[in-house]
Amino acid sequence: MKRPLHRGMSRGGAMAFFSFFLVAGLVATWLLLLRPLLRVCDARHWPATPCRVVSSQVRSHSDSDGTTYSVHIVYRYTINGRQYQSDCYDFMSGSSSGYESKAAIVRRHPPGKETVCYVNPRDPSDAVLERRFTPWMLFGLLPLIFVGVGAGGLVWAFTTPSLRKPIEGVPPWQARPDWAEGRIVSSTNTMVLVLWVVAAIWNLAAWIAALMLMDQWPWVWVFPLAGVGLLLLAVQQTRQWRKFGETVLELDTRPGAVGGALAGTLRLGQFVRFDEGLTLRLSCIRVEYSDNNAAERVLWTDEQTVAADGTETVPVHFYIPPDCAETDPSAGVLWRLEAKGAGYSAQFEVPVFKVAQDSATAEKARAAKQAAVAGYQRPPDSPIRVEPSWQGGTEFWFPAVRNPLVAIGLTVFCIGWSGVVLAMIVFKAPILFIVVFSLLDLVILAVVFSLWFSASRVIVSRDAVTVTKTILGWRREWRIPVGEVDGFQTDVGMTAGTTAYHDIKLLRRGGGAMILGRYIRDKREAEWLAAEMARCAGIVERR
Repeated sequence: MKRPLHRGMSRGGAMAFFSFFLVAGLVATWLLLLRPLLRVCDARHWPATPCRVVSSQVRSHSDSDGTTYSVHIVYRYTINGRQYQSDCYDFMSGSSSGYESKAAIVRRHPPGKETVCYVNPRDPSDAVLERRFTPWMLFGLLPLIFVGVGAGGLVWAFTTPSLRKPIEGVPPWQARPDWAEGRIVSSTNTMVLVLWVVAAIWNLAAWIAALMLMDQWPWVWVFPLAGVGLLLLAVQQTRQWRKFGETVLELDTRPGAVGGALAGTLRLGQFVRFDEGLTLRLSCIRVEYSDNNAAERVLWTDEQTVAADGTETVPVHFYIPPDCAETDPSAGVLWRLEAKGAGYSAQFEVPVFKVAQDSATAEKARAAKQAAVAGYQRPPDSPIRVEPSWQGGTEFWFPAVRNPLVAIGLTVFCIGWSGVVLAMIVFKAPILFIVVFSLLDLVILAVVFSLWFSASRVIVSRDAVTVTKTILGWRREWRIPVGEVDGFQTDVGMTAGTTAYHDIKLLRRGGGAMILGRYIRDKREAEWLAAEMARCAGIVERR
């Protein structure tokens, strides 16, 4: 996804940021990888020379980040009748975690042992005990992560349209060539490349860390396993991209308008047939930054399924409510259109702004939206029941386990996550890791508990709205007079990846809201339920 690194960061700022990563990575790669490897190659021609170990020990180095260890072996040798002394064991300098591996080396070199060292014929004071490549030299590959991040970030910062400096007097949707032209290429190609880069960097770091730290922290193997998952995902996405080719969105509305429509045509890379149709989703997203982290929050989303039976073009037409936010990179707000079918997906960053739009286009979009909600037919297998209540009015029953596949999937994930936390505790991982992973585990557990055991019953009449919520036998009830109800609306609740689950809210006059039902996957059903509640209460729907 293309997005600014920080709110208000210019392309120059982003390039300076990533240049630091690139330079730091190159310097560290030279010191920790290239220079030692060149020394290893050079030492292959150094003559073997008898030497005697004077002292040997494992040195510890403690600081605020913990304790690391290094091998310190002092030995003496004689060249041309002159005695020399060295403490160079191999060509890797510095210290690292893992005491046992260093202690094993020291045990093999007790004081007084007669052994062989290798001496630089050009400089007799330069000698080494171990001239071969050692596993610890793999540590020198880690700076390549910084090189990759820096180089990739520079390319990203230079090519990302949203980072280009706005042109004075030119509307923002015309400053981007693809938006101005009305022809937006799917970001799938870029995403596949980014996924491969991320998978490569993750696996490089994870496998090196696992090989180096397995004797001290066996739980570190969870990271290489995650890397294997990333590689499998990259392969799957690559196969999909090669199968369907490049997708282009041609916009009829430039830009899409808040309170109006976003319309255009999807041109697929080839004639494709989707037996169950193609799902289109338009979302308004805010990228929220915290320290060095970024998270996406869905502000609004709509979804529709269109027929795609052996076609190369797919019509796109969405109504955008007037209270939605417009595209604003400086505030982290963007609009994304996604298209998904059997084994196919594509996404586009689209321009949506608060601009005047042709009234006919806006009215057509609004009428189509209202007709879609009014003509919606609830699936007969929907777990949400709507029926007359024996107390009078209409009852809306939201049972527990309304989304069994989601509940099962999240439960399995929660069990796996809890297993990771338990492994960290057993193998005495750093306390910071344990605390962070445990807190996330509690959040996931709370959502899982709600999915399995939380239910609610809403009875709507012309007099009042009665809400009863239950969880594991615990029950609480509210009765709200219709005169205090301002309306019913849908809102984005839980999100799983790019999938949004919707909540239905009761809006009170004078402010405040109460959630009546959660985790509704089908937005059309959520909108129909909200409209039906408003009809049963005899009030005008707010949206």
